[in-house]
Amino acid sequence: MAVLFVTICDVLIDEYRPEDRRDIMDYVCGQCGMGVTGMKCVKCGQELVHDHITTDEGATVAVSKCPDGCGMIKSPLCCGADMTCST
Repeated sequence: MAVLFVTICDVLIDEYRPEDRRDIMDYVCGQCGMGVTGMKCVKCGQELVHDHITTDEGATVAVSKCPDGCGMIKSPLCCGADMTCST
């Protein structure tokens, strides 16, 4: 089963076109290199967009927001730190 999965992934990677991914966020851990690609809002199906908010205490926090205003989540963490976003 795993061999079939790798073969399918290889085909999908070969079909990769950067112009198809211009609106998709990629988060990557600066320490271990683990990454997350493309998060969608469950309510409306839109890709979440990377943004920052400022808390009442003045701290800047990375978030992933729904472009249709459905809400936002704290951006992903890995190895105890915020993952960086490619957008």
